[in-house]
Amino acid sequence: MMQLKDLLTAKKEIILTKWIDLLLGTYSIDAFHIFKNQKNRFANPVGFNVKHGLEEIYDCIAAEGVIEEIPSVLEELIRIRAVQEFTAADSISFIFAIKGLVNTECGKEGLTDYHNDWMNFEQRVDSMALTIFDLYMSSRERLHSIRVRELESGRHILTDGLKCASAIIKQNQKQINT
Repeated sequence: MMQLKDLLTAKKEIILTKWIDLLLGTYSIDAFHIFKNQKNRFANPVGFNVKHGLEEIYDCIAAEGVIEEIPSVLEELIRIRAVQEFTAADSISFIFAIKGLVNTECGKEGLTDYHNDWMNFEQRVDSMALTIFDLYMSSRERLHSIRVRELESGRHILTDGLKCASAIIKQNQKQINT
């Protein structure tokens, strides 16, 4: 009899594609298409980190072992989510979506035969979720510390939407020329 781990390996591409689409679906439709289709990692750091981050998470969760080492690509994915305008729940909820996707795809194969495997899988997902939440909070704390230092030093003037002198000069030149 096939184990859940074998099903997760066999259905990796299907589940991973749906999971990537689900996470990218949290962005606008235009951003979704750019993140999904642009393959250059430097032109599309969000799409690249989502794809590779979710693949690393999937491999960690699908493996039957304790999740000890967090891939650096996962940290990058969480940092990106932390600086964007999502709530904490929206930023990390993608990890729980894997349970439903696996249930849907592997349930077709008689998932009820794998009760113990399923319980272990859910435990690994929950463990990864706690790690992701810690990474998210650490990133948010770093952002807050940076913002406080900007305010204390007066550099916030440069980062709060005001234009620098050269941008103001260019804008004035365009107005004069038109």
